[in-house]
Amino acid sequence: MKKLILLLVVVLFSKLTVGQEKEEFSMSFDYLALSVDDVEKSAEFYKTILNLDEITNKTKVKDIRWSSLDNGKELHLISIVESKITLNKAVHFAVKATNFDAFIKKLSHEY
Repeated sequence: MKKLILLLVVVLFSKLTVGQEKEEFSMSFDYLALSVDDVEKSAEFYKTILNLDEITNKTKVKDIRWSSLDNGKELHLISIVESKITLNKAVHFAVKATNFDAFIKKLSHEY
């Protein structure tokens, strides 16, 4: 009798799992948001030093600026956070320069 009940339970659960369809999806990187103290100064840095093009802030919220990272990816600079922004090396934004020496030279002249 126990074997019959076990078999019945297995059959019922197998029909439930077979009857459920798997919904497939994929994900890709969309944007990175950084909290900044001064959105104007930060936006100017990313535009002038990193040569990022500013794009339309679709939220229309003041103190948020958007920049393009190419290939449809974006950087959002946000200064609407109420609390003090603290540095944390575990949270960072990394870029790769094609000519590192030229990049360092530009940094030394601009800042």
